[in-house]
Amino acid sequence: MRSEVEASKAVAGPRPDVRRNDGRRRRRQALVACGWVLGAAAFSPRVDAGVPIPKVLNNDHHFGELWINDVVSHTFRIHNAGDGDLELIDALANCPCLKIERFDRRIGPGQTGEILVGLDTSRYVYGRFNYRLTVFTNVPGDPQLELKLGGVLREHIQRGHVDPVTGRVTGVGAGFRRLTSEQTGRMIVPLSNQTDAPATLVLASPAQQGCFYVDLEELEPGMKWRLVVDAKPPYQPYQNEAVVELATNLKEQPIVRVTCTAYVPPRLEFRPYPLVPNPAFAVREVNFFNNGDRPVKVLDITTDDPRVLADIVEKQPGKHYLLRVVMPIGYVPPPQGHRITVRTDDAEEPTLVLPFSSAGAADTTDETAGASAPAPSGG
Repeated sequence: MRSEVEASKAVAGPRPDVRRNDGRRRRRQALVACGWVLGAAAFSPRVDAGVPIPKVLNNDHHFGELWINDVVSHTFRIHNAGDGDLELIDALANCPCLKIERFDRRIGPGQTGEILVGLDTSRYVYGRFNYRLTVFTNVPGDPQLELKLGGVLREHIQRGHVDPVTGRVTGVGAGFRRLTSEQTGRMIVPLSNQTDAPATLVLASPAQQGCFYVDLEELEPGMKWRLVVDAKPPYQPYQNEAVVELATNLKEQPIVRVTCTAYVPPRLEFRPYPLVPNPAFAVREVNFFNNGDRPVKVLDITTDDPRVLADIVEKQPGKHYLLRVVMPIGYVPPPQGHRITVRTDDAEEPTLVLPFSSAGAADTTDETAGASAPAPSGG
């Protein structure tokens, strides 16, 4: 039989130091067990969810000959030959004339999805054209699909010069590539009647729109004209744009539009401006130039979206900086966009804002891309 002392110990339970050691041991055992579970989750083989394999059934479409203001569209068909879901994250066109009208976002294994693309022939399209639609997908290692649309656009009143060999058209607008804030420039846009009968052409827009002054001169009655476009200060920073409208007596083309642009960099310049993210790339670079005489130091850079990070590297002290903007793969800003704020030691502009938004919200394509360089004068 146990003594009274032993019996009292049994009733009272183990000593405090024994209880503490036992508690520590149980906690260690729990942590070890937890570690094994976490380790198994981290290092166990991943169950393959399947890989999508996109097959574009018709990735190169040619419309043939079109006339301006024709309404056309084309449906691209994409088949998923893999065993995982194919996700179409986003699509970017290299011309604002392309509009996505229907877009299947998810295509299951063995299924076929569609992308319906409309072509607006009223603007931006001229002569022989070849445009691309880049589709970003979830395919590992090869996330991009290239879809092509081509054709030839004809105009009843032809803008610019037509190359008889290639069919390409240049000089359809007045594109002043880069002017200083004091410079002036002049450009000539030729216009010619491609119909059999003489036509009338008159200026339907104001002779002055912002920094642009226009005058229509008839060279051959009813057949040939030239639009004289002068750019004069004051200018807005970055892009200046106006659309000149000319009225005709042709029901097929009652209005002829000529786009005028002038790029005037500010003293402190972001290039590109605004920033348009590309869903396929996590890093975008923006140059920050000081076009003035005084050196400018960048003090700080911030973004208003926590998913987007930005830093800055000084390339040329006080004159040139490189902004590196890091965003998630597949990142698409909301329609209202976001902003990057740069603080400097400049007395006149201590704070500058670089907006960034989706491609649809920031239409930066220039209709005057085929125009010849301007002939600046003065300044």
